[in-house]
Amino acid sequence: HNTGSYAVDISGWYLSDDGDDVRKYLIPDGTPPIPPGGRHVFYAGTSFGSDPNDPVYFALSEFGEHLYLSSAEGTILTSYRAWVKFGAAENGTSFGRYLRSDGEVDFVAMHERTFGVDDPASVAAFRTGTGLPNAQPRVGPVVINEIMYNPPATGKEFIELYNITGASVPLFDPAFPTNTWSLDGAVEYEFPGDVWLAPGEHVLLTGVDPEAFREQFGLTNTTLQVFGPYRGDLSNGGESIKLYKPGDPELDGLVPRIRVDRVKYDDSAPWPVAADNEGPSLERIIPGDYGNDPANWVACTVGGTPGAPNNGGCAPSVGFVRTRDSGPETNETIAVELVLYPPVADTVTVHYVVGGTATAGADYSLHGGAAVFWPHDSRAVLALAV
Repeated sequence: HNTGSYAVDISGWYLSDDGDDVRKYLIPDGTPPIPPGGRHVFYAGTSFGSDPNDPVYFALSEFGEHLYLSSAEGTILTSYRAWVKFGAAENGTSFGRYLRSDGEVDFVAMHERTFGVDDPASVAAFRTGTGLPNAQPRVGPVVINEIMYNPPATGKEFIELYNITGASVPLFDPAFPTNTWSLDGAVEYEFPGDVWLAPGEHVLLTGVDPEAFREQFGLTNTTLQVFGPYRGDLSNGGESIKLYKPGDPELDGLVPRIRVDRVKYDDSAPWPVAADNEGPSLERIIPGDYGNDPANWVACTVGGTPGAPNNGGCAPSVGFVRTRDSGPETNETIAVELVLYPPVADTVTVHYVVGGTATAGADYSLHGGAAVFWPHDSRAVLALAV
């Protein structure tokens, strides 16, 4: 694709799948120049992969690899080179460039092919396609929906996945049940066998024991699936989280890992910086839209929304940030800090109750039953005497 404003003659340039040998397929003289905004499609059967006996023959692996386009004059390479890296592919899926809201370009699996003749009656008909604008990226059936990478002192890291479809999704290959879905990148985790996600279901992954996580967050919904602990930690400075599913095994037993979703979050703009402030999580705004784009994420809910719908509209939320004390049972006053995020122009009154097994008066005293946030305030402190 020629993204420039003038025609480009690529005759004599090279295509290759090897960074150490970029001079493999020589684009023939007489190849029509690509006009501004135009495209030229190379098909393996009529160009770089037409003769297996050719010493510069190459083919594109379904397990993924690199592809290089290099300018040249004769056999001398000149100053221009473009390259892409792509992962394992499902049968019939193409990869393409996607321009994000922040100007960065991702090379990802596409929702549909756009070579020009994409529902052909024959291979020969398919090869007549001259290219079309790329489709949107493929999204789902399961997405990375929420990321708590810098929790408050009272919280824990977690990653939430969400089934965006109207059908149940197995997190394993039903034909080969031991081949399961996995997380990679910032953290690593392999799902156990026979895990299903119902339509619209959330599932949580955490770096601690799942039952301890449930207890800490007060997750009483017994149908909510929580898995862990995963290996590694989510960096407060930004990192990449990748979700994979197994492809069909090859005859030699190799199993492609097909990337279903990836989010490379950051702690600086244009990613929501509030998520790096010991409180809100990163929440996906529209689950069915492309995920690796900062424009599709907000950081609004203190403590996050683990196992529940996201707060994509950024409604104000209140949560605990930390407690300040000199230790338990000290006969002193503990400062319990609350945060309201985002702050609002109105006065907000938050009513609270004390649960657990402690007895009011004998074990503690807590005056009032409400915390008041004045206009534009974000912090309030409860004085708990023990």
